[in-house]
Amino acid sequence: MGVFILVTLLVGVISGQLIQLRAGGLDIPLIDLTLLVSLIAGWFYAKQHPAKIRDIIKLPVVRVAAYFAGAILLSVLVAIPSLWPSVSSILITGLYAGRLIGYLLLLPILILVITQTPKQLVHGLIGWFGFALVLTGLIQLAIFPDFRIFDHFGWDPHRDRLLGSFLDPNYMAIWLSGFLLFIICVYGEAKQWLFKALFGFVVIITILYTLSRSGLLALVAGVTSVVAIRLKWWSVVFVGLALITAVFVPGISQRLAGVVELDTTVRYRLESWEGAVSVIRQNPITGVGYNSLKFTRYQSTPPGTSKLISRFEDGIIRPQQLSSRADSGFDSSLLTIFATTGLVGIIAFCWWVWLVLLNSYSYIRKHGLFTSSAWVFGFTVSLLVSSWFVNAWLYPAILILWMIAVASATLEWNHE
Repeated sequence: MGVFILVTLLVGVISGQLIQLRAGGLDIPLIDLTLLVSLIAGWFYAKQHPAKIRDIIKLPVVRVAAYFAGAILLSVLVAIPSLWPSVSSILITGLYAGRLIGYLLLLPILILVITQTPKQLVHGLIGWFGFALVLTGLIQLAIFPDFRIFDHFGWDPHRDRLLGSFLDPNYMAIWLSGFLLFIICVYGEAKQWLFKALFGFVVIITILYTLSRSGLLALVAGVTSVVAIRLKWWSVVFVGLALITAVFVPGISQRLAGVVELDTTVRYRLESWEGAVSVIRQNPITGVGYNSLKFTRYQSTPPGTSKLISRFEDGIIRPQQLSSRADSGFDSSLLTIFATTGLVGIIAFCWWVWLVLLNSYSYIRKHGLFTSSAWVFGFTVSLLVSSWFVNAWLYPAILILWMIAVASATLEWNHE
């Protein structure tokens, strides 16, 4: 049963946005259905191990995740009067909140699964599915590099960038950065350094082909944060290589130059952050409701401001309407959480992240770099940095991989 749950979740991850079902006017990706299946299977699996699941629920990292889930639920209850009498708005908001709470409920299930499953099998499954995701990205870039024809379906018109099954270069790059840390820290045996190096090299090349600034930032921040704890000279070498790559790879150097020149993507991001601040002011304590942003993000728009956002990408000017795929969040996971769940939610979330960082850091100092704690530490740092610019932490595929990393590290913290 444990292997079934893990495989089901990983199948949802690699399916990304490629497989979607239309129901009630919503596009439901396969990954959301695999979440539902995993939760149902996890319920029956937990009933088979009642004593262990009771011990798992008492763990601090699980309790604080439950506090965050409670903050999400509270934000929705407080938001209902402002959404009334639109039943559809309340229903959609509730579905978004239920989905995120469902992912949080996965944590104790994943801890139980990883406890009961041989470590080599868990690592092997993550490795093979991660390789499949890398392969889908390389195939997409080779045979379908131009996504401008999907502009009318609400997807960004990327061209000559690796998107993979996520159909988004930023999310793809950040997920692969977390996967690279998995390869470095826990995948395979230490003596298989040549295999690990070659596999890691392929993943790095895949990340570079996304031409994602936030992905490159996640890569540098994650790896540097891990090696700087024990091997400081590694971090200097790695940052140096990353800077050389940024200078000499034309696509990346052009993208990085856009930060200084404030290209359209950067300006859009700044505009998104300003919108987040406006929404936070509406209800700073409990937020406007997770996730009611489709209905509340424009309530504080100044008079005379158009509700159409002009996007300029790859030389194309595109008016993006309110129903676009970008309206369910801001270009920052932390600002999205703050806006939708308020101070209550952001404090609970930051407490949760702090526990993960503190426990993993302590374990790395005692036991070295090649542990699940090192993996989750680097992955968390990479998300803290990159999620200021992309709503990555709340992206289901990335959230699942991070929760697997947290669950794996939790076993180390409680078996010292």
